[in-house]
Amino acid sequence: RTTSTRLPGKILMQIGGQTMLQRVVERVSAIGYPWVLTIPDTDRELGLYCIEHDMPYFGGPEHDVLARYVTAARLSEADHVIRISADCPFLDVEAARWTVSEHVASNADLTHFIADGRGVEVFRRFALERAERESLASVIGFAWYREHPDEWILAHPADYRIETVKFSVDTAEDMQLARRRAKGALMAKTAPHSLGHEPTRQRLNKNTGGIASPPVSGKDHTVEGFRSTLNPWDAGHPDCTPEPGKLRA
Repeated sequence: RTTSTRLPGKILMQIGGQTMLQRVVERVSAIGYPWVLTIPDTDRELGLYCIEHDMPYFGGPEHDVLARYVTAARLSEADHVIRISADCPFLDVEAARWTVSEHVASNADLTHFIADGRGVEVFRRFALERAERESLASVIGFAWYREHPDEWILAHPADYRIETVKFSVDTAEDMQLARRRAKGALMAKTAPHSLGHEPTRQRLNKNTGGIASPPVSGKDHTVEGFRSTLNPWDAGHPDCTPEPGKLRA
């Protein structure tokens, strides 16, 4: 969103000749899975920017990010969702690929690689849907849980399977894992974005890694055009039923 309290409009500010958002999208695309921006449906500036730059997006409540993720995941029929913040222009692409791979292998509800500005989280859609339902009954911290999609799950570790990915080598087990990753990285050089082995992609079925969205209609940059394209999922909108094959995540 462009309404950051500490630095408003930061995602559209320039960094080395590109906006921060363009840099994030560039790295997200390099991970190798379809993606979509989930933006506040009240953010006119960001919506128009997405239209002008052909960036697929989904509009939803500004402060209910959890609801945005759940709704977009359902409409995309995604089994897994990668969460990457738009203010992380130096996202670690290789670490993100491995985080996805280990998330699938472990069958976790939430897998995260914690690194300020370079980290990534991967959710099972079922876990996000459950967190959305359960957090509705929360009296204390409701706004916090809705604005941060991972917080309800992290606050209830006994109810969800949570995995943390690390890349440092401290033990013999870490060394074995590092060797497996290195082998996978060599294989990936001939098959970009395969996460080192094709079975991982197959196990995610047709819905792999993030959320895809149908393209918005046309390029009407007027206010009315923005209103009609900001949320292509609105009932009755001509794009509400996407073309077959457009939804992959």
